[in-house]
Amino acid sequence: MNNKKVLMDISWSNKGGIGRFTDEISKLLCDISKEELYRKCASPLAPLGLAVNIFLRKKTDVVFLPGYIPPLFCSKKFIITIHDLNHL
Repeated sequence: MNNKKVLMDISWSNKGGIGRFTDEISKLLCDISKEELYRKCASPLAPLGLAVNIFLRKKTDVVFLPGYIPPLFCSKKFIITIHDLNHL
């Protein structure tokens, strides 16, 4: 089996909304993964910082973003979560 290395932005981690989703999904990913889940904090107000972290982690296969702010630059495949389009 080809295990993928996941980098997850946990900057949204807290007790409500997107934070609750972030906490629960990170627990589930850790439970099902035999490999370490890379969890990296980055401010949702600093997408450039997240982009730098993604670039520096060359062994990361995919980046999971539970929030709705994509990285400014990303050389990796990434998954972004859209929770609600009501505010648009």
